[in-house]
Amino acid sequence: MKRPFFVLLTLTLALLTACGEPASGNTSADESSKTATTPAVTPELTTPNTPVTTAPQPMTTAPITSNVPETEPPETTDTPTTEAPPVTEPPAVPEDLPEMGPAPSVLEYADRKILYTLDETLLMTADGTVVTDLRAGHAVLAVEQIDETVTILYRGWLCVLDVDQLTGDVPASAVETQNTMGGIYYPAGAKLIAVDAGHQGKAMKEKEPLGPGSTELKAMLSSGTAGVSTRIAERELNLQVSLLLRDELISRGYSVMMIRETHEVTLSNAQRAQIANAYGADAFVRVHANGSTNPDARGAMTICQTAKNPYNGELYEESYALSECMLESYCAATGIKLNNVWATDTMTGINWAQIPVTIMEMGYMSNAEEDELMATTAFRKNAAIGMADGLDAFFEWENAN
Repeated sequence: MKRPFFVLLTLTLALLTACGEPASGNTSADESSKTATTPAVTPELTTPNTPVTTAPQPMTTAPITSNVPETEPPETTDTPTTEAPPVTEPPAVPEDLPEMGPAPSVLEYADRKILYTLDETLLMTADGTVVTDLRAGHAVLAVEQIDETVTILYRGWLCVLDVDQLTGDVPASAVETQNTMGGIYYPAGAKLIAVDAGHQGKAMKEKEPLGPGSTELKAMLSSGTAGVSTRIAERELNLQVSLLLRDELISRGYSVMMIRETHEVTLSNAQRAQIANAYGADAFVRVHANGSTNPDARGAMTICQTAKNPYNGELYEESYALSECMLESYCAATGIKLNNVWATDTMTGINWAQIPVTIMEMGYMSNAEEDELMATTAFRKNAAIGMADGLDAFFEWENAN
C-alpha cells in the first residue's frame, strides 16, 4: 500500500532535477542594450574629448532639413602649415560668471571699444550687484565715457569703472601669447572662441595635405566669392561680421582669438586650424559666405566633419552640435532660410582642427537678394548676435550633458 507514495515521490524528484536552475542571461535585455548603443541619425553632442557611448539625441527647437546643397559649397581657404605653432597656456581668467542681465547687445553702441583692466577690479552694477572680479589684463567692452568714468557692458550688465582702472594698451601677457601662437588674443572669460574670418587679400595656390599625414593635397587657400549685385568681396563680408562677433562675444564674457583682423595676412586653411588648436580654444568658428552657379540658390548652412573622418572623427558629435546650434540661432536672428548641417571630410580647415569646429555659410552672395541683405549694417549685427547666441546654446547643451 505504501508503494504508490514512493512512486509519486520519485517522479516529483525527477521532475525537479530536469527543470534545473533558471538561466542567468536575458536575450531581450542584451538586444535592447545593443540598440541603445547604436548611433542615431542625429548624434548626441558630447563634451570636448569625451568618447561617445550612448545614442545621440537631437537638441533642435526647429528641425534641421536633410536636403543636400544644390551645389557643393566651394572649399574655403583654410590652409594648414606643415608645423603647428607651439602650445602654451593662455593667461588664467575668471570663472563662475553670473547669468546675463537684461542689458542690450553691445552692437547697439556705435562708439564701443575694447579696453583692458590695469589690475584686479571688482565689477558691479549701479545698484551694487557684483558681476565678477576682473583680473589684470582682462578685456572688456567700453560703450560710453563721461568725464572720469567708463561704462562697461559685460555679460549683459552695464557697469561703471573709473577711467584710471582701464587702459587701451594690450597687456604684455596677451602680446606674448600672440607672438608665440599667432592670431589676435583677447582674454575676457573662461571660455575661449577662435574666430576665423574666411579668406584674405591673396589666394594661396600652393598645395597642402587635406589632413594630418594625408597624401591627398589641396590648394592652401582660395580667393572666395563676391556679391553678384554689390560686388563686395567675400573676404570683406567675412571680416566685418567676424569683428562684430568678436565684440559681441567679449561683451558676453568670452575670451576671443581672432585668426585675422586684416586682409594683409598669409595663412592657409590648415594653419588657421593649427593656430586655434594651439590656443586650446573651446570652439572654432569659421565665418564664410556661399556661392553657386544657380542664382536662385539661397539660405544658410553650417559644415562639420563626418563621424568617420580619419583625422578627427571623434569630434563629430561636438562639431555637429556646434554646427546645429549656430545654424538655428543664426537663422532665427537674421531671418535667412535655414538649409542644413552638411557633414563632409573635404574641408582642410576642418580636418586639421583638434577642437569642435564649424563653418558658418551665412548665405549666397550669388543670390542678388541675399547679397544685398548681407551688405547691410543691420543684417551684419544680427548675424553676429545670432552666432553668439549659437555659442551660448552650444555651451548650455555641453553643460547639461
